[in-house]
Amino acid sequence: MKYLLFFVFVLLELTAFSIQWVQNFTASPFQRYSQIPYSIYVEGGNKTQLNLMMNSTTRKWAGVFGNITGNIIISNNASVFYSWLWNGSGVVCAEPNLPVFDWPNVEKAGAQDVDNVFGFSIGDVDSSFNTFTGKCNISVAGKLISDAPCKSTGEFKTIILRDRGYSVGKENLVFCTSIQENSTIFNGGTADYELLIPTNEALGEVQDYVFWLELT
Repeated sequence: MKYLLFFVFVLLELTAFSIQWVQNFTASPFQRYSQIPYSIYVEGGNKTQLNLMMNSTTRKWAGVFGNITGNIIISNNASVFYSWLWNGSGVVCAEPNLPVFDWPNVEKAGAQDVDNVFGFSIGDVDSSFNTFTGKCNISVAGKLISDAPCKSTGEFKTIILRDRGYSVGKENLVFCTSIQENSTIFNGGTADYELLIPTNEALGEVQDYVFWLELT
């Protein structure tokens, strides 16, 4: 899978102080790293020192970043009884496949859980085990999760969580970060969140994600 970058603008209205899946979003076209081929010419009887450099694109990870707007509301879906202005804090999470994560049983994952589920070789330099080497805390779904595997990308930290179960599949993992309004991201611009999420490594394959928001 290519290394992808998405800019996502998320809109959400929460009916309670709880984590819910995103109801609407807009996304820009993805961008990927590309290289320009270069050539040299050689002539018989000569010798040439040729120092080479290349950046190799990962097939394991994609980057997602964007802005978030929303309100805290009392509503029956048809009409809003009352609305509070959201103050810009909270959590955004990405879940592979379907929105079935069991939030009451959320806990820290192991970095190697991602390698096992996505079939990454743990010995690869860009495996989850070799990428998510930090330990971070995050409050989500009414729980404080401590010492979860994390990776910093600029001012943001992607944190790996799972729901408690006898086995771990893609649907048991989420990748979360705290919302930070107008913070600096990888390209020097600003956004409210930035996430590093795994993809299917096989060439030409893609990975579906659903997004969760908790506005506090």
